[in-house]
Amino acid sequence: MAAAMKLVAALNADVKGAAADPEYALEAAVRTVAELVAKGR
Repeated sequence: MAAAMKLVAALNADVKGAAADPEYALEAAVRTVAELVAKGR
């Protein structure tokens, strides 16, 4: 749960301008969620 909350906080910042490419930030977040699910976290 902590990993997911950190991911959401980072994604929130990234799509609001912290990342150079918000679309890539979203793609990376989706990939990370898939990895967390695969690991059972």
